[in-house]
Amino acid sequence: MKDLHSHLLPGIDDGSKSFEESIKILKKASIEGVTDIVLTPHYIEDTKYNCNNKNKKELFEELKEKIRNENININLYLGNEAYISENYIDLIKHEIMTINNTRYLLLEFPLGNMFRNTKEILYELIVAGCVPILAHPERYKIFQRHPDYIEEYLRMGVLLQGNYKSL
Repeated sequence: MKDLHSHLLPGIDDGSKSFEESIKILKKASIEGVTDIVLTPHYIEDTKYNCNNKNKKELFEELKEKIRNENININLYLGNEAYISENYIDLIKHEIMTINNTRYLLLEFPLGNMFRNTKEILYELIVAGCVPILAHPERYKIFQRHPDYIEEYLRMGVLLQGNYKSL
C-alpha cells in the first residue's frame, strides 16, 4: 500500500510533533503493509504552516536516516499539501514542493466554501504542466452538497486523494 498524504515531518505542521512520534507511526505503517509514504506537510501562505524547502529537505533527510537506523522498510518521498493560492506558480518555484519533484501537486481547498476562481487557478496549474491532486475531496462541504461538481474537476484532469478514515 502507498500513502500519498501524510504529516510525518516532525514539528512543522499539525502532524507529528517529534522524530520519535514519526518513527512510531512509520513502524506501525510498515507492519500494516505500507511500502511507500509521501510526506506532505501543510503549506499555507502567511501562516505558521509555511516551512521553506530547505528546512523541509533537512528534516526529510534526518527522518530517512532515522528510519534506516531503525530498519523500517518504507520508502519516503517529499511533497506538500498546499492550500489553494493564486500564487501557486511562483510558490512552486520557491516554497511549495510537488510530490517527489514530479509534476503532481497535492492541493487543499477550504472545507467550507470554494474560492470563486478555483477553476481558473487549477487551469493555470494544468497549463503550467502540473497535475493537481485534490486532497480529501470527501471533506469539502461543496462536494457533499453537490457531488456532481467533482465531475468537472475530473474532466479538467484533476486527480483525487481520499482519506482512509472516510472509507
